[in-house]
This record gives sequence, structure tokens and C-alpha cells, in this order.
Amino acid sequence: MQQQIASKLYDSPFPIEAYRDRVAQVQRAMGHYDLDALLTCSLANICYLTGYETIATRKLYVLLIPA
Repeated sequence: MQQQIASKLYDSPFPIEAYRDRVAQVQRAMGHYDLDALLTCSLANICYLTGYETIATRKLYVLLIPA
């Protein structure tokens, strides 16, 4: 269902599976370093991990990835 909604909102340059793989890779690295979560406010990192893009760069965006 979420994949269908996301695909209707915008055309992503990569398939949804690519973003899931990226997050899974981060979660594996987090496990290696025994981290419970990763918090990023870098819009570039958020875009890389989720595909979210915006022109509103003066706002604060945060992404929390659980282990």
C-alpha cells in the first residue's frame, strides 16, 4: 500500500527496493557499532535514504532510523 501511495506522489529515480536496501545497509552498519538508532538532519542523507526531495531547504528535516 505504501509503495502504491509513494509511486503516485512522484516519480522516483530509483525503485522503492533501492531505498529499502540503503536503509537496511545502514541498519547493518549500526548493528556493527551497537547503535540503537541513527538521527540525521542532512537533507542529502535523507534524500539518499528515502528519496524525499524538496526545494524548501531552510526548514529542518530529520530522519530517525531504528536499529
